[in-house]
Amino acid sequence: MSLTKSTRSSTKTKNKRKKSLSPAEQFQQQWQTVQELQQKSQRIEHEAAELVASVKPKIEASERGRTETVYRLTERILVFMQRKTLPQWCKQELLDWLDDNMMLLMRHPFADHLDVRALAETADDVMHSLWGAPNQPPQTGADGEDDDLRKAAEDIDIEDLFSKLDEAMADDDELDEYDDEFEDSSDDDYFEEGFDHWQEERNHQAQQEQEKQRQLNKLLRTSNINKIFRKIARVIHPDKETDPDKKSVRHEQMSELLTVRDNKDIIGLFQLYQQHLGNAPLEELGEDLASATELLRHQADQLRVELANYEPEAPSDYYLYELFARYSGKTLANKIRHHVRELDDIIAGQNLLLDQMTSIKNVKPILEVRQAQHYFGDLNDYL
Repeated sequence: MSLTKSTRSSTKTKNKRKKSLSPAEQFQQQWQTVQELQQKSQRIEHEAAELVASVKPKIEASERGRTETVYRLTERILVFMQRKTLPQWCKQELLDWLDDNMMLLMRHPFADHLDVRALAETADDVMHSLWGAPNQPPQTGADGEDDDLRKAAEDIDIEDLFSKLDEAMADDDELDEYDDEFEDSSDDDYFEEGFDHWQEERNHQAQQEQEKQRQLNKLLRTSNINKIFRKIARVIHPDKETDPDKKSVRHEQMSELLTVRDNKDIIGLFQLYQQHLGNAPLEELGEDLASATELLRHQADQLRVELANYEPEAPSDYYLYELFARYSGKTLANKIRHHVRELDDIIAGQNLLLDQMTSIKNVKPILEVRQAQHYFGDLNDYL
């Protein structure tokens, strides 16, 4: 027998076995899947918490040090923006710099100890005083002053530059094929297809949620769910205990059961049943077994999505998780050391700028460098 035939035979056998599962076995299968996924979710949360607890003490000081120097640098930028003798092109560069810094401070999780809101309000006041409205950029070139860098930029014939680039690439067959293929499809079609796909996914998720809610409402209306609730309550009822400590534990358990009922948490109810009675509530579900199985299937799908898109809730934890979750052991230790060195270098560079930014004369060369970086960076985007 060939390997292909053997594989097909094995697949058919598995399919038959899957189809021959009894309703009780299907419930048990889905119930086991949900439990395994929940355990995996708890394990990932635990591993993420351990990672954050390990990494945070090693880099927090450097992360906060970086945001602090950015904050001070931003304050210095605002001071120079108000200098009347500062050329307009310098104010434009300072405005761009201000935008970059404010974006970092507002998004960085380790800037929470800084009064970023007050700094933003100060920035709005400065821009309003200079240009009449918050966030209104200045008009460059109004002062009529040029430096060597701006003159060099103006002397570049952009049309001639791109004309030469077009000539250099004219004989590129691969580029021609790409152009022909691109011309056959429009941007409108591309984005329309992407939007349609996104809308289909969203509708599918909405339908799944509606189906889950329908199954849940159906189960909640049955007397079998009340049977499960009452059976658990009989086992954990505080009146069955005479010992004060045990009675207190029973009160907590009963409170948990009532919360599960009030929140319509059927899965939680099944878990409490297994926890206190040692097995899944197959007999109590009776004719509702199929609906409960389908609900478990929806819950398993939801858990898979949550696992695939897991991220810690705290912004700082999420930041660290995204940076280091893929590493472990010596690699993780090396990545942490490298990250701290990078941060310390950034802090040293920013402190150097703070030391240099004491006069317009010293600020201009710094802004010339930033302007050149922006210009050639924009040019590289076209190349």
